[in-house]
Amino acid sequence: PRLPDGLTEAGIRELELPIAYILDPASDGFPHARFEADHWTCPACGHEERDERLLAMERILSRLSERTFYSPEIVKADGTIGITSDSRLSMMREEFLLGALQLAEVVTAVLGHQHWTAQWARILFTDIAGTLREFGHSHSGFYKEPFRDLCLLWDWLQDLALA
Repeated sequence: PRLPDGLTEAGIRELELPIAYILDPASDGFPHARFEADHWTCPACGHEERDERLLAMERILSRLSERTFYSPEIVKADGTIGITSDSRLSMMREEFLLGALQLAEVVTAVLGHQHWTAQWARILFTDIAGTLREFGHSHSGFYKEPFRDLCLLWDWLQDLALA
């Protein structure tokens, strides 16, 4: 799928996090920057990231995430997915799902696993995997990854200290 407006391959590559971080969904051993006033601050070293390109990219990805991961398109049953050779399940359109997967990949690569946009993507895909599992899809990845993602979501919610 083509990139949404405001995003370019070069712009994404310039701002990508280290590959070791991107490949570790639990992001163990990596400090997570905190947003303070108008910049990101690393809690480990105190580095302040004020690159306007990163802040602009975050604004773009945040708006796209709001429109995608919390979208009325999700509840539309315009598409179907095959569960068995003779049964199909109504789901979102395949193009919408492909776009959401692409956005989740970019969000993780640029903003990281702990950013709220990655968590919203995680909620959407855990829901999809749970739905597929409920209706008989038995691919082995649908058991392990959603459970891992639920644990990551739980940890993230605890870190928010909302209560």
